[in-house]
Amino acid sequence: MPQQKFITKQLIDKGWSEDRKYCVIDEQGNKYLLRVSPIEQYDRKRSEYELMSQVAALGVPMCRPLEFGASDEGVYSIQTWIDGVDAEEYIHNLTNEEQYSYGFEAGKILKDIHKIPAPKEIEDWEIYFNRKADRKIKMYEECSIKY
Repeated sequence: MPQQKFITKQLIDKGWSEDRKYCVIDEQGNKYLLRVSPIEQYDRKRSEYELMSQVAALGVPMCRPLEFGASDEGVYSIQTWIDGVDAEEYIHNLTNEEQYSYGFEAGKILKDIHKIPAPKEIEDWEIYFNRKADRKIKMYEECSIKY
């Protein structure tokens, strides 16, 4: 597993990703996000890690990728930890103006992210997007939270 030693490892049971996610703490008390995926996803996760590094270099407020590798448990990545609250739970506490402001800021961040060219080996965008949208719609339909 990772080069550094962690003294605690707490499962994060949120999100729609199939990755196993953990909040881990090292011997110095530093928190990190540890993501573990099946080893069969090595190439895809390597590509994601490299793209995350490019996005982080733009100054986007996000977890910073620190380490990538493979172990007996699968392919893993370690990222910086950002303390905060779950937006899905907190957004209802904000005024419409505050929600709009966060949405506007998110749009500006996405504009910066889209400056990075797509990898050449990536499949046709329409095929990829439609497959992803269909999967997300199915997940939403199966989710108990509705808007």
